[in-house]
Amino acid sequence: MSPTIDDAMLHEARDILGEKFSLVLGYYLEDSPQYIQGIEQGIEQGDAAMVISNAHTLKSSSQQYGVMQVYELARMIEQRAREDQMIALDALYLQLHEAYARAVPELQALMHKAA
Repeated sequence: MSPTIDDAMLHEARDILGEKFSLVLGYYLEDSPQYIQGIEQGIEQGDAAMVISNAHTLKSSSQQYGVMQVYELARMIEQRAREDQMIALDALYLQLHEAYARAVPELQALMHKAA
């Protein structure tokens, strides 16, 4: 498909979810911006726990759908927040935001195609 989405992981999610694939993918698209915003707020407030919680959730759900750039950036953000390296997160956050923005149109197309 593209460097943004890992085909094998996406097909695995589709196989596991079956007819519910589009519905659950829709939840991912609906919920992910809230986690991204939570990461941003946590960074702005210096709240490592908020960053960790939101990054962890985003990381896990992104991996499920093969959105590997978002997964990897969320993993790095979570790890740095756990290591109390909050100052180093601004650039990673911007990359995360951009990676998610690139993935959304592809995921929306897949959701409508599978429906």
